[in-house]
Amino acid sequence: MNSKEYYKLPSNIRGLRKAFGESITDLALAIGVGNTAVSNYELGDRIPDRDVLKRIAKHYHITEDELVHGDYSNMKPMYNDTMLDQQYNINMMEKMLPGICSPRALENNNFKQAYLLDEKIFNCIINQNYDLSDEDMEKCFEYYFAAIDEKVIEASANLLRQIFLVGMITCWMNPKFMDAFDGIKESPKKLVQAMYLTSYDDEADSEWLQQREEFLEEYELHIVLNIYRLKHSAEYADLGDFYMALRYIFGMVRNGNSPELNSAIGYQMMSEFSMLGNIYADKFSTK
Repeated sequence: MNSKEYYKLPSNIRGLRKAFGESITDLALAIGVGNTAVSNYELGDRIPDRDVLKRIAKHYHITEDELVHGDYSNMKPMYNDTMLDQQYNINMMEKMLPGICSPRALENNNFKQAYLLDEKIFNCIINQNYDLSDEDMEKCFEYYFAAIDEKVIEASANLLRQIFLVGMITCWMNPKFMDAFDGIKESPKKLVQAMYLTSYDDEADSEWLQQREEFLEEYELHIVLNIYRLKHSAEYADLGDFYMALRYIFGMVRNGNSPELNSAIGYQMMSEFSMLGNIYADKFSTK
């Protein structure tokens, strides 16, 4: 390996480790090396071999190229106590998955019925109240589909919100996080670590992978079609771009890329859209 190519690597490893609140021991255990090896990586005394480099990148859910050539040296902490504040989480989710409504849209009875159920479902989930019936979800989708047939563009926007809400859990949140949630929900650091970080010896959960595949089989076409509808509307073209980037961030694509590469593509798209004045991307980027 050319050591000059890896001059950013020591500070990147240290910056990522500290941002996620990990000790040297935590990272060493996660990537299958000793504490001394991690210390040497961070001091620049040793370059990880290719397999370990892959493990470090995967652990932090980034690509190897980002790990080697990006800049994570001054990365801010990924967690803080505001994550325990319910209103903060509500505001964050509303920025991530905005609900769209207009007086014109509410004149359509199918949209109105769907929107009432949509708000109920959204509030139940973000308030961690999962006492929802399958019938509520099914009716919400049915009403939105009917409103879409009646050319209500806001229905396309909100159908995407509902699909992405389900997809976040199905495609993005790993089973380890979901299983551990009740025991760690009072610790912002543990929540973030469980949500993002993986270990080299984590085995793929076949049931989760099957569930993800079934979700994409059922909804991928609906995602693409409704992004297309938003992109070709006068009012919501920016929202279409936003959901296109979010689709990659949450791994709701089947293109043969790794989750880390798709996530990198999505975040880059979101950053570009934000710089171009997309209000939805800007809110997401600053949330």
